[in-house]
Amino acid sequence: MAGFAHDIAGGNGNLIATSVQSPNFQHLVSGWQLSKSGTLEANNAIIRNGEVVGGSALYYSGTPGAGNLIASIAGGSVPILTDPYGNTYYPGVYSYAGSKFAGLAGDGLTLQDGSFPWQLTVDSGLLLIQFPHTGSQLYVSNTGVAATLIAQEPGNLVPETWHAVSYANSWTTDGEALEYKLMPDNTVQLSGRMNIPAGVTNPSTVCTLPSGYVPDRTEPVYVVENAGPPYAATAHYAEVETSGNLVIYGSMTPGNTMSVSARYPLDA
Repeated sequence: MAGFAHDIAGGNGNLIATSVQSPNFQHLVSGWQLSKSGTLEANNAIIRNGEVVGGSALYYSGTPGAGNLIASIAGGSVPILTDPYGNTYYPGVYSYAGSKFAGLAGDGLTLQDGSFPWQLTVDSGLLLIQFPHTGSQLYVSNTGVAATLIAQEPGNLVPETWHAVSYANSWTTDGEALEYKLMPDNTVQLSGRMNIPAGVTNPSTVCTLPSGYVPDRTEPVYVVENAGPPYAATAHYAEVETSGNLVIYGSMTPGNTMSVSARYPLDA
């Protein structure tokens, strides 16, 4: 009847009571409740069609409680969220299995086993693998034929490339500059060809490699001196010192070339 007023709704149909609920309603456990403010809590609800705007969707294995959150869909900028039972969850779409979880957020995929997460994103055609607990990362290049691992440039969050050395003691390039590059297995590759300078000494320091490319201990490498046609070759012992110096030993002939193709580990 129009205009009929009662304890639940007034004559205009507005809810007067603080809330209405089922007889078995227990917060976060059973039943349903519709509050005057418009908040609905329901157990075992079926909703057809429509859309969800904002908020979070939390899924549990069995009765909601500590330790049995298995999936979440959440928005917002807060990096770590907590449900009413103390379970941690994250913005994005995530699934959980104990201390392990996997999730999508923005353009990235996060995988974590225990306390060590991996984060995967695609950047400029490269798959970026980040290790937040160490601050390091790797890149994977997909040429359509094969995938190639690329290291992170030391001290910079960019893919590693070849770097030309700064020569010392009048050493110069002979066609192919002496270059160095950090490899994904934590080794450094050296490659190039140089002119042996006039007045070369024994030993002779060719260059000094920068921090991030210096080994924990002195590492031996071998280089080859070429005398030109008929290309008689002489092997020389060389080493990369803990100072970063590349030092070549042995009697060398000025005007000949010295070829370097070597790889050494950074960790002892």
